[in-house]
Amino acid sequence: GLSHAVWTGGNTSQIGYSNSPDLLTWSSPRVLDVMKTVEGSQACWAPEIGWGEARPGGEIVGASEITGRYVETDEMAEANHRVYYTTTKDFRTLAPPQLLLDPGYPAIDATLLYEGGSWLLFFKDERGTPAKKQVRMTTGPSPQGPWGPISAGLTVRRVEAPTAVKVGDAVIVYFDEYRD
Repeated sequence: GLSHAVWTGGNTSQIGYSNSPDLLTWSSPRVLDVMKTVEGSQACWAPEIGWGEARPGGEIVGASEITGRYVETDEMAEANHRVYYTTTKDFRTLAPPQLLLDPGYPAIDATLLYEGGSWLLFFKDERGTPAKKQVRMTTGPSPQGPWGPISAGLTVRRVEAPTAVKVGDAVIVYFDEYRD
């Protein structure tokens, strides 16, 4: 009976959270420290909530940079994020975060959609050197993967914040082309 909202909390291991019974009246915002148990976490960026039969309880997906991890790709972007997830049943108690996606380069802005018996994971390739910053996609049998081959860029460069929806027979991916 509630709608839930999450948002980036800044360059910390925390995100913001609120809920609403009617999408007009919202609870007081509070902090969810989703990456608290991961030493060296520098951020929890662009969180998304998943809920439903295939995701019992709730799943919160977000990107985090963790000091000392993935040093081989430190020079590819300003921040060396990978995509993680945690689960919750009450938006108070959080399971320890788990790696959701490491494509071998920095990645943020993950969004999931169940379609045709598979999970589609769209994300932003955050590489700045060489410049990519495109939406890419992979598929898997569950919302935790394992993930298959990653697509080439699906968009022009300099985009972010993909959101995938099913409309009729089509999957439509909205994104922000923030440069142009």
